[in-house]
Amino acid sequence: MFGFGFSGIALYFASKAQNNGAYYMVIFMLQMPLLFFSNVLYATEKLPLIFGIIVKINPMTYLVAGLRTMFTQQGSFVFTRDLTIQILILFIFAIFGMSIATKAYKEIISRD
Repeated sequence: MFGFGFSGIALYFASKAQNNGAYYMVIFMLQMPLLFFSNVLYATEKLPLIFGIIVKINPMTYLVAGLRTMFTQQGSFVFTRDLTIQILILFIFAIFGMSIATKAYKEIISRD
């Protein structure tokens, strides 16, 4: 689901970019903060307040937390409340990404 959301955002920026270099620059500038402002590399509990807010709205945080939950469960796989919330947030992110990609695609089609 994270892949659908990020791909939709990437398609949106690709439709707005003037050339390939500009597109790759924008995607790189988007991807690095998503990585560093998430719980991928370090624990986020002791971050300053502003960074804590950014981490809470970052969809990669929920992707990593969900994967950690699934991989660390002992025995049978159970949908916990936290895992359900993480999947729901990733689903909303996927819908957001695909909706802006669809909007950009329709704009491109109507221009031609």
